[in-house]
Amino acid sequence: MLVEEFDVVTRTKDVVSWWLTNRARKFAAGQKDTMNVNPFMLPLVSALHGTDSVEELGEVLLAAHLLGGHSTGFGKLVDEKLLPQVFRTSKLDAKFRSTTPPYSQASFNDIDHLVQRENHVDLLSLKASPWTLNLSVARDLNKSFEQIRDHQMEPNPGKYGEIAVGVIYGTASTLTDKYHVLRGETLAQRNKHKVVDVTRDVNVYAGREFWSWLNDGEVQTQDWVLNGVVEAAAVFGSTSEQRKLVRALVANNPSLSALGTDHGNLQWKAFLDNVNG
Repeated sequence: MLVEEFDVVTRTKDVVSWWLTNRARKFAAGQKDTMNVNPFMLPLVSALHGTDSVEELGEVLLAAHLLGGHSTGFGKLVDEKLLPQVFRTSKLDAKFRSTTPPYSQASFNDIDHLVQRENHVDLLSLKASPWTLNLSVARDLNKSFEQIRDHQMEPNPGKYGEIAVGVIYGTASTLTDKYHVLRGETLAQRNKHKVVDVTRDVNVYAGREFWSWLNDGEVQTQDWVLNGVVEAAAVFGSTSEQRKLVRALVANNPSLSALGTDHGNLQWKAFLDNVNG
């Protein structure tokens, strides 16, 4: 069912605000641990980014250290909070699978959400980006989707609409060929990669097409989601407050304590000795 603009924006803002608060708390508490920093690469990073102080270099390193966690956390936010709370999907978590047949079956392991339509249910496998899939995963998806088609969709006509692979960002033109392999689109793919043709029942939607598909064809859906994200970011905290926090994390991080300075020069060897002995 279509979710209107006001609801998409306000619900997105709520879940993103919750995520920002929790994410900030986690990374502020977690930086007591030592970052995994390559001492041989530090002079190169400093040169490439034009840093000439421990504080500046530390902020670059901290950003790189945190970005992977931010990205993973955001993916979980979309999967576990945003889709169920904003668009009312049913998340196939462990409890749901164990109490709702037939979703405990192994063939549904790659299905993340049920999307309720007016007269049927669509099955959604959620992916982060155009480059998320490798060949092994694409072949596994093809096998799972074949099993769902043969053992669930065909014996229960009208219950299921389609299997959708939804890509959070990107476009159809930026998808790697693995997204075509998982559908077994061509005879050459089927012969080379031992996959089957599931194109009748499996579709891939990326970026705007995905958000539109999710929300009953409303093409502005991704814009509404972004508006909610931007509003949440705007009220989260001032730039100066976050800068103070980042600087404190850099100053108190044991990974950077050996860098020090000697008459303004960063101590590359002292850092190497601290890491490697």
